[in-house]
Amino acid sequence: MQEIQKSGATFSWLEKLFRDKLQLERYSQEYKRQTETLSKQLTETSQQKANLILMPDQEFVKYIYKVFNLIQHDEYKLQSTGIDERIFDDFESRLVEYLKEEFRKIPDKQLFIRPLA
Repeated sequence: MQEIQKSGATFSWLEKLFRDKLQLERYSQEYKRQTETLSKQLTETSQQKANLILMPDQEFVKYIYKVFNLIQHDEYKLQSTGIDERIFDDFESRLVEYLKEEFRKIPDKQLFIRPLA
């Protein structure tokens, strides 16, 4: 095949078919190797699964329920009626700084509120 290609001659339809068959066989072998590799990785990971399980800290769960005043209405609906100040104080201060920076980009004349007509 390589000699035919080097000579500059074109392949016949039978030669092209054979070339495609060889290429598909190579792809198939590569696919099988990749499948075997992934199967091995999956097996190894599933054997290590016991090390990957997270155990909830009951004290932390109680803390979250208390601070956020969580109410579990049913299996799918969880309502938060509280705010943890340590989280939202930081968020609020960063939001204020962001807004100040954005307002500084706008000329003072455009910042005045126009009275309703």
